[in-house]
Amino acid sequence: MKNTEQQQDYIIRIVGNDGEFLQITDLQNKYKGKIYKSLIEDNHFEMMDPKIYSIAENCYNVGKSCFEYWLKKDIEAEAKRIRTEQFNLFYPNITLFVKEENQKMILSNPNYYSIVAPENFYRMSYIYDKRTKITLGELLQIWENEPVFSTTCKKCKGKSVVYFFGGSPLSGTMFEAENICVECGNRGNGAGTHIFNALWKTRLKYKSIEPVAEKPDTIESLVKTCKWGSENKELVEDDKMPKNQKKSHICSQKIN
Repeated sequence: MKNTEQQQDYIIRIVGNDGEFLQITDLQNKYKGKIYKSLIEDNHFEMMDPKIYSIAENCYNVGKSCFEYWLKKDIEAEAKRIRTEQFNLFYPNITLFVKEENQKMILSNPNYYSIVAPENFYRMSYIYDKRTKITLGELLQIWENEPVFSTTCKKCKGKSVVYFFGGSPLSGTMFEAENICVECGNRGNGAGTHIFNALWKTRLKYKSIEPVAEKPDTIESLVKTCKWGSENKELVEDDKMPKNQKKSHICSQKIN
């Protein structure tokens, strides 16, 4: 079999026999499913030799489409769990990311700057746009420099920033705007304008750094680093931070 390393992701193992069904799992025992016995034979799948491939018995390379379809329920459940986990880790911590010392650190470190927000930054009707994703570095610059992406918090009168918006580029109407106050964490304050195109066109002025970090740091790691900096402010000011937290060149890039 050629390129076996790339095929490892699509190997199933039969772990049980239940009448006309087979109980299956992936190699890591992460996903589980049940299929008709006939599917193995009908698709002409052959059992992989454990001696050749150094894997357990009763394993089959079934290809991407069968693997994802047969284990679809567990795969989707895991994706949803990760998405929820990342959402809850990223957005509530915007109040932490925008603190002056943390913002400078993020903008000066490509591995932090290049962290992609878990959700799309915007959604629009009728038109497909591949730039709906956005990096944390871009968000920090937009929130710092663009008034249309902020408004006054209804609760504490602090600055509230937009982290998601949606609308129609044809009519210019904005349907929704999700935001968070960087002072108290309150949500539901709207945006600095009701015109979708004002936000959309402003977003297009910004781009990610170049070269983009191939493997950005994780959100979890960034949160820990930011909290460390906040709790040890005196050390930060005395330049006694760990090497991976020291400031370097500013990576912000704005299209003129």
